[in-house]
Amino acid sequence: METRLTPADRLLIRVFFRAPGYGLLLLLGMCATTASSLLIPVSLATVTNAVITHRDAVPPTIRLALFLMAGSLGSLAASFAGPAIVARNTAWLGRSLLRHAISLGVRGQEEFPSGDMTSRLLDNVPAAGQAGVNALGIISGLVTSLGAIAALWLTDWRLGATFVVSAVPLVLMARPSMRGASDIFLRYQRAQGQIASRLSEALSGIRTIQSSGTVSREAERILRPLPALATAGRETWALQRRIAWRAALCFALMELAVLGTAGLLVADGQLSLGGWLAAAGYTTLALGAFGSIDAVMEIAHARAGATRITEVLGTRPAARAAGTARLDGADGDLTFRGVTVRSGGHVILDGVDLHVPAGLTAAIVGRSGTGKTTLAALVGRLAEPDEGDVLLDGAAVSSVWPADLHRVVAYAFAQPASLGKTVADDIGYGARPVARTDIERAARMARAHDFIKRLPGGYDTPMAGTQLSGGERQRLGIARAFAADARVLVLDDATSSLDTATEAQVNRALQELRAGKTTLVVAHRASTAARADTVIWLEAGRVRGMAPHRQLWPDPGYRAIFGAETPEDAKSPEDIAPQGERL
Repeated sequence: METRLTPADRLLIRVFFRAPGYGLLLLLGMCATTASSLLIPVSLATVTNAVITHRDAVPPTIRLALFLMAGSLGSLAASFAGPAIVARNTAWLGRSLLRHAISLGVRGQEEFPSGDMTSRLLDNVPAAGQAGVNALGIISGLVTSLGAIAALWLTDWRLGATFVVSAVPLVLMARPSMRGASDIFLRYQRAQGQIASRLSEALSGIRTIQSSGTVSREAERILRPLPALATAGRETWALQRRIAWRAALCFALMELAVLGTAGLLVADGQLSLGGWLAAAGYTTLALGAFGSIDAVMEIAHARAGATRITEVLGTRPAARAAGTARLDGADGDLTFRGVTVRSGGHVILDGVDLHVPAGLTAAIVGRSGTGKTTLAALVGRLAEPDEGDVLLDGAAVSSVWPADLHRVVAYAFAQPASLGKTVADDIGYGARPVARTDIERAARMARAHDFIKRLPGGYDTPMAGTQLSGGERQRLGIARAFAADARVLVLDDATSSLDTATEAQVNRALQELRAGKTTLVVAHRASTAARADTVIWLEAGRVRGMAPHRQLWPDPGYRAIFGAETPEDAKSPEDIAPQGERL
């Protein structure tokens, strides 16, 4: 039967050879241990026979001591190299999986939810990182067992024949049982991943669940994969139990058969007492390969984990050209030319054509699902168009050197992630270091300085464990965008959690900051749209209109976006916005 290496097998092999130096040391240590293990029984037999026959036992005793010492040194080397290989391989594989998961972007997050990805990182990666060492241990045990069987034949052919014949039933019983082990582990791990993913989703929305009184319903949803997990778990234990009791019974019978045969040969004068001791030692060694069932089960577990890892690594990120064009003096002129974006069979943006001149502030408005966030994401290549081009100062963003694009385009989001160790680190987070003075200046402009100073450590307060409101987190996110000092600023609903007064203050700061900058604002409030120079009105993935807010306001469809449908609502918020708050 043809045996093919699966992608998971190839991954495990590649991972093992990530640490060739330690791998060589492990191999040498195992070779020394194997050689000494095979030489010790015959040396012990020689010493025993020399003592019984009153011959000089010093030379064989010295050889025995040397073999014991070699075995100890080999075992020491293996015990040092093995954990080092596991640690290095696990770290490399974990970093590779994490980098690739991040490179998949938003679409990858939809395909591999955070809870499921956490399960792959915390369970599958360590198992895969250890697989190579386990496999080498199995091979070493197999070589030792084959050598011991050969030694039994050399001691007396009847001993070797007895062992081989008695081993046949064990092999026939174990092979079918092991065949489906990887599949069982894979089903178990997938059910684990589903539960972890659902739990992560529920924890992120715990306040909504509690306020809705749906705790029991969510618990039921989270644990829905539990029967599949339990079934796979029971199958795993049943498999291990079946193999264990059969192996234990066969081991006892095999050892009894070989030692019984050796005893009869000693009684008949055809085998010395030392030969019986050697036979006992070689029988134990020969059973070692059959006793590696736990290691084989670990390999099955690792192969299942590697399969789940290759599912992620085999998912290709959206095609991204290797950008090399430089933006040394970017003005921030944006052009969308025939841009179409599809996702899951749906058209998000459909042939969008528009131009945002450098230094202009444009509000992107539209009903939910019209592609506002997707349009904003295209500027910094957080998403890729399926058709068309996004141009920055006449250059396609796909051709721009990534470091330049990150320098020129900065984002602030509705739910900014906390990525720094301290508050200052969180504001200054980015590819380039930001001076402390610039961090504090950005925090003042985002109206975050006052609440930061009230924290226990001020700007040096650790982010972990610090309780912040949604508005405070948004102000940190806005401060991070300000600190980047980018030519193009994209605010994706970044002020949605701010009160009206704070939003007005942030808008005044934006007015100060915007000189020579291009700003895109995903807006849900009419007042935000009114403060922009122009409004990009999206409907069904297309640009329905692009004009100042005052010109669009008379259109009932435009007013309906903000819930303004009555004659009383028809007055533009621009008319009532306090002076000085316009952008």
